[in-house]
Amino acid sequence: MTTEDTLRCRRGTHCTNARTYTNTADDGTTRARVPDWATAPSGLCRMDTDTVRRAIEQALADYDELGELLGKGANPLTEPTGGTRELPVPIRLNVEALQAALVDELERWAWPVAERAGTYLHIGGRPNYRARRSVDVLLDSWPALLDLPMTAVMRWSGDARVVVEEDGVDGGLALLGLHDRVEALAGRSHRSDRLWTPCPACSRLSLERQEGDSHINCRRCRHRMTLDDYDNLSRILARAYEHDAA
Repeated sequence: MTTEDTLRCRRGTHCTNARTYTNTADDGTTRARVPDWATAPSGLCRMDTDTVRRAIEQALADYDELGELLGKGANPLTEPTGGTRELPVPIRLNVEALQAALVDELERWAWPVAERAGTYLHIGGRPNYRARRSVDVLLDSWPALLDLPMTAVMRWSGDARVVVEEDGVDGGLALLGLHDRVEALAGRSHRSDRLWTPCPACSRLSLERQEGDSHINCRRCRHRMTLDDYDNLSRILARAYEHDAA
């Protein structure tokens, strides 16, 4: 790895703000995606730092959505209850494993963040409460996660558990990867635009517009609004921001 590589976004060619450069030579044309500059050596660029934070902000909604896929009617603040839908066994096991992995990954990185911040992370409890406590710690002390040094982490490699060295950026990218897996399981692998105006119903940053859709939907509370309603809301918030900044 070159010195320049350490100064570029750790996500490499997957960097959200990477630029594609075209080189033309006698032997043909080549294209290369070059990641944006990182905000710190071996770190993430500014845009992907925000991307990781938003993935953590969405973690409780992701847990909720996985519960809904299981037909449990789960949400981040209540224990899942019985439902009527049943997924095929292989898919159900995959969803349950992803839900458990999300809680474990959140808790894995909330512990060292809490320790550095001098806060207490309660041990045990139901998975949904463990997830909520972990998200609270990670966001309350943001961006301490991305500053965590290398530490020993237990991972699965095939059928065996191995100890690997990872830092906080690795942890952030692991959480982002889990968020992307939830998106894929929920059938949102096609293009969607995230809208960073808070939802008027639940105040979460979880509004999105699917490609070609004429409505805006909230991933967390399922609030639905027209594009005109969204534009009006955005204008009201923009005027309020300008008034506060004046």
